[in-house]
Amino acid sequence: MKLTSVPLLIMSIINLFVVPFMMALAVLFRFLFAPQIPSPVGDWVFLFGTTILPWMIFTLALIASVLGIIFWRIAKYAHLCFLAGMLLFTCLVIHLIIFIFAQIVDYAWIVFFLIAPFLALYNIFSYKLYKEALINTSESTPVQKRMPENHKKKETDSFPVKKLIRFSLLAMFSLVFVALVGISSFALSGHNERLYRAVRDHVREHGESVVTLWSLTDFEWDQAVYFQHLLSSQQIYEEIGVDFTRPIDVMTRGILFIKDGEIVYYEILPQRTVWLDELPARLTIHNVPERIYSFEPIDFFLAGATDETRHGRRFYWIRFMH
Repeated sequence: MKLTSVPLLIMSIINLFVVPFMMALAVLFRFLFAPQIPSPVGDWVFLFGTTILPWMIFTLALIASVLGIIFWRIAKYAHLCFLAGMLLFTCLVIHLIIFIFAQIVDYAWIVFFLIAPFLALYNIFSYKLYKEALINTSESTPVQKRMPENHKKKETDSFPVKKLIRFSLLAMFSLVFVALVGISSFALSGHNERLYRAVRDHVREHGESVVTLWSLTDFEWDQAVYFQHLLSSQQIYEEIGVDFTRPIDVMTRGILFIKDGEIVYYEILPQRTVWLDELPARLTIHNVPERIYSFEPIDFFLAGATDETRHGRRFYWIRFMH
């Protein structure tokens, strides 16, 4: 009896349209409606998660769907559909991990939950077809003419599908684990949060008090430029005459520290998100007179913290005294 899987064919056709469409829509949504670039995961990881990884998911979805459409009637190749589907699911989980620690998880959750059910059904049906083919092969073996042991061993070892699947699944789970540990370690290490941490430590030790911006930094600088609105690298150059060469082209609410015409440190002050609940920035700068303003090392600020906490977090601020 010839083994087939009509559900696999149906899910392949659905995924052929749904996954690429959702990833293209997600990238477009990110570009049009959420241009601010928080980077707790690092610029290059964030760039990978917003450009290269979506295209990988897009391509793998096409490959998995085409394999399903071709092999839904050829059970002995169903493992190829399963492996392609699992690799696609791995990329989708890594995509979610990146955006969880980039603190714009609402965007990634929407993409994940709109794609994951279809992809899960695809993997279930392809694996089921593979198992049925395996059982069917083992049941038909006794009625066949007995072959020499060494010949059977050679035939079994010629294409160790079980070992391939186990190794591939282990590699995929390891990749997800490494991504989770690596990205979370980097995101939670305080990358580009030195000013926030300095203000936090100062307020904890001295309470609400006056401080100079120079005393909050542990590096040399002669000018600090604060931005309150979305600005591209080109706009930053036009305003201050300094190249700001980040991999991501847009910056919102941040401060650049400049020494001898070069940027020695920058810190972005994005809002934080917990699920769909948007939190204030962990550090905000108040009383800045213009959308682009240059501070001197001797400028004074009043540093303090909000009385309220949300989700166990306190939010800190410095108020420019001019």
